[in-house]
Amino acid sequence: MELAKEPVYCLESILVHDLTHQLERHHNEHFTGLFDQHLPQWRALHDELNGSVLAEF
Repeated sequence: MELAKEPVYCLESILVHDLTHQLERHHNEHFTGLFDQHLPQWRALHDELNGSVLAEF
């Protein structure tokens, strides 16, 4: 439920991450290539989520 407190644009990153795992199981070059293709700004969103107060839990 804590994810519901995150901005919607960050939740999009989580959704695309999970959907990308349907195509590639591991966090490898293929995974990041797919992620780059579908959500080019994912690295900035990832950094924002990791820096959020919720990341401490």
